[in-house]
Amino acid sequence: MLGGTGFLGPHFVEAARAHGHTLTLFNRGKTNPTKFVGAKGVEILHEDRRTDLKALEGERRWDARRDDGLLQDDGADDGLQDDALEPDQVR
Repeated sequence: MLGGTGFLGPHFVEAARAHGHTLTLFNRGKTNPTKFVGAKGVEILHEDRRTDLKALEGERRWDARRDDGLLQDDGADDGLQDDALEPDQVR
C-alpha cells in the first residue's frame, strides 16, 4: 500500500489485517510514522517515491496495490516507475 497512515489508509490496513492479509506500507514516514510499527503482518518502508525507490529493491511479490497518495494532485506519482509496484511482479 502506498501511504496507509493518513486519513483513510489506517482503515484499509486494519480491515486487511482483520481478514488475515499481510501488508507492506510504502510511505515517507511523515504522517503517523509509528502507527503500525510492530503490528503483526505489516512491513513498513519509508522512502519518498518521487526521488528514491531503494526500499523496494530486492525480490518481492505484490498481490495487489492500493495508492492513497493519488488522492492529491501534487505530482506524488511523477517519480514512480510504471511497473515498480504492479501486482504479481517479483522485485
